[in-house]
Amino acid sequence: MISARGWLGLAAACAAFLLVGTHARGHDLYEVACCSNRDCAPVPDNRVAQISGGFLVDGEFVPVRDPRVRRPINEQFHLCKHVTTGQLLCIYPKLQGF
Repeated sequence: MISARGWLGLAAACAAFLLVGTHARGHDLYEVACCSNRDCAPVPDNRVAQISGGFLVDGEFVPVRDPRVRRPINEQFHLCKHVTTGQLLCIYPKLQGF
């Protein structure tokens, strides 16, 4: 039989696991600074073009040294845009094209 103190410890451990597990799943690809768990997603190639000195993202030029340009995470472009304003927060270039 588990004592009240044992149940309390078990409940605390479960709560900690759920909080950490949820946070990790929501940001397993994207940096927290770019994403509020809803602003980032992979995008088709026709939304981003790598051009001399940077990227053309939905018609906006983003220099390669812009702090919004992050390290590639896979073979797809990923964009983080504010869900309400549409402001570009971050771009994750393709792994092969960076």
